[in-house]
Amino acid sequence: MTAFPPSVRRTVTHSGTRIYTLEVDAYRSLPVNVFVILRGPVSQPTYRALVDTGSERPACFQQILGGLDHLHSTYGEQVGLEALDRIILTHEHPDHIGGLPLLQRHTRAPLAAHPLAAESLRDPLDAQQRSLSVQQEVYRWVGLPEEMSAAWLATQKRPVIPAGVTVATELSLQELLDGFIQVIHVPGHAAGQVALGIDEVLLTADHLLPGSLPPLWPERLRPFLGLNHYLRSLRAVEQRPGIRQVLPSHGLPIDRPDQRVEAVRQKVIGKLERVIEQVGTAPGRTIFEIAQVLYPDQPAPRARLLLSQTAALVEYLAERNVLTEARGKQGAATWTLGEQTAELGV
Repeated sequence: MTAFPPSVRRTVTHSGTRIYTLEVDAYRSLPVNVFVILRGPVSQPTYRALVDTGSERPACFQQILGGLDHLHSTYGEQVGLEALDRIILTHEHPDHIGGLPLLQRHTRAPLAAHPLAAESLRDPLDAQQRSLSVQQEVYRWVGLPEEMSAAWLATQKRPVIPAGVTVATELSLQELLDGFIQVIHVPGHAAGQVALGIDEVLLTADHLLPGSLPPLWPERLRPFLGLNHYLRSLRAVEQRPGIRQVLPSHGLPIDRPDQRVEAVRQKVIGKLERVIEQVGTAPGRTIFEIAQVLYPDQPAPRARLLLSQTAALVEYLAERNVLTEARGKQGAATWTLGEQTAELGV
């Protein structure tokens, strides 16, 4: 039996392209938006695409099916998995691509993804093994205690999808996807993350969110991660002309993207200032120790994300000589203030 998604929203662009936002439960505490893009007459669309696939949970898949049924019963849209012309993947994280194996039992729609995401999709096991190896080194660098490192790594041994898939189209920034979708590479949160521009609407994936920063990791974990790439991507979104509304992959639409971008910048500056203050107050601490002071008594999943974010902040400041690195015990980096005066006009 299909299950109705918690929320369905309809957006119509100035050219008449219809974008439906289906909010589904990727995990019990993590809703995610998947999108249905339709062009042409309601009774006989000329283009049908699904953007992202939710997680691997059967309940999430059932909500997507329920959402498609709702589009038919409420809006008269002729759309189903078997009729899709395209599946577009915004980035290579499990809440966005984990549902691929379930969906591909019902559709032969060709996949489109950024080349950096396509690497992980074609050989997910190899990508996971490489990530775990580097992550172990990063945990050592941040000063994470060995017992915590082992426990955290043990929860991440499953690849993002069980087997490789064929990516028919590697997204190009120079060409419109399917003749009308503008692709913008927005790394930082994920190496292969893209935003999708359709007329005056921009689908920003996890890059620009309404209520929070996306999780960030240092670039030493993988090229194109990190705060520097995130801020560059923020400028790329800001500079795209004619955007009136942002549809993020988590949360509600953003009707004033310019205000949200500025709020994000100020939040980043505040976080950088707090890191500088902590290093100045007690030099010689590891990133793990800094994060423990900034974010005490956090449950393990949130503590992991906040540690990764702190590592991304420290890496950004070190690249600008605001912080100086020294190596301590077992290869952990310790930090002092550098020679460069902090210029945080991000």
